[in-house]
Amino acid sequence: MINSVLVCNVFRFGNRFFKQRRGLAMGSCIAPILAITFLDHIERASLTSEILHYKRYIDDVFVIRTTEMEVEATLEKLNLFDPHVSFTVERPNDEGYLPFLNTKIRLTSGRKEYVRHKKAESANILVHSRSAHQQFIKTNVIQNLMKTKGKLCTATDVGVERTIARILEENGYDNNPTTTATWFPHTTSHGIPLILPYVGDRPARAVNELVKQA
Repeated sequence: MINSVLVCNVFRFGNRFFKQRRGLAMGSCIAPILAITFLDHIERASLTSEILHYKRYIDDVFVIRTTEMEVEATLEKLNLFDPHVSFTVERPNDEGYLPFLNTKIRLTSGRKEYVRHKKAESANILVHSRSAHQQFIKTNVIQNLMKTKGKLCTATDVGVERTIARILEENGYDNNPTTTATWFPHTTSHGIPLILPYVGDRPARAVNELVKQA
């Protein structure tokens, strides 16, 4: 069955159809599983026990070794396994931070420091403040963003704070409590529920006030 799925790698570019001869098709449901399995096979055959720290998510790898020469040796072993699979190395920046997934990590006096990292190509898209979603969903979006930052970061970084503030601003969120406060439907213990389709927070608040006055 896997062979049948892999053989049927046909895609269209413009008005022409092509068959992928090597590799996994972008968007294929089975591609991540096979990529993880194949990279695990490469690691078991290429890596040694002298590595101090090794973590991988899909094809992003984070390695700590004693010297830069040892890192280069690890890279060379990985690249010798398959001529069609090529690994590259990214070194820490001037501040000592090395990006890995959505974090930046550096070693300071033997201690690990983490700050939030956002890739340059990553879009600043959240549920917009003017979208037709309930207010509690928008509130949870903001809270999740802030909690994630708090869990990831072990040090305060001005750049991270500015990035998060810009993301929130670009999606219509500000510090005005009238635009970010949550509200709850008015209910009474013996009331009859009135079910209306949700079309936005402003009409919902207006209906809520009318129900209170009735």
